[in-house]
Amino acid sequence: MAFASFLGRVLFASVFILSAWQEFNEFGVDGGPAAKVLKPKFNVFTNHVTSNLGVQVPEIEIKHLVAVAAALKGIGSILFIFGSSLGANLLLLYQMIATPILYDFYNYDIEEKEFTQLFIKFTQSMALFGALLFFIEFLNCQVKEKECLLDSHLEELSAGCELDSDRAKEVKAFDDLKAGVEELIDAGVVNTPQFYIVPLSDKDFADKLNSCLTHLPIPVTYLKSVDKNDS
Repeated sequence: MAFASFLGRVLFASVFILSAWQEFNEFGVDGGPAAKVLKPKFNVFTNHVTSNLGVQVPEIEIKHLVAVAAALKGIGSILFIFGSSLGANLLLLYQMIATPILYDFYNYDIEEKEFTQLFIKFTQSMALFGALLFFIEFLNCQVKEKECLLDSHLEELSAGCELDSDRAKEVKAFDDLKAGVEELIDAGVVNTPQFYIVPLSDKDFADKLNSCLTHLPIPVTYLKSVDKNDS
């Protein structure tokens, strides 16, 4: 299961790693072919943002965008392979920024060939986006599950400590009486104190008792039929 999960992350991240490696090799002094493809799309996108939202997008050199995109894909992919949520978030950030800019199907009429091609790539990119969201939420659920298990163990440990503390107090109070058998009978004690009774389900105690009986010649008295009259 662990190997299959690792292999799946490698195959998933390979899409981003190959893309980052190609952009890095072709970067040159102006950002390479990636910058030439990105520049007109980025200009159209910024014009849409400015006209529709009234927000002025600062001027950015395209080769710097290409370098940042390659870094996000490369570093994010390596971290993602090793199961890091930071790697998944870096890839998620890249997808959020790059998808609406690179796959701008909304700039074409539905009858145009470019519309169909870009829309298919847009949906594929959104599928990757959804897979990253699923991975991040899966990691969060694992963390929450571990925290719940830890809280449960701490509660059980705390309850056990309280029981041990109560038993210690009862044993001390009984020992402080310094009473023999006759004094206990006169005091009205007719039953064995509860803290001296070990349940049969306590396997650890039973194992220790058997070990003691094996190594020490202690005579054993069976009281099973003590209340029955001799026939």
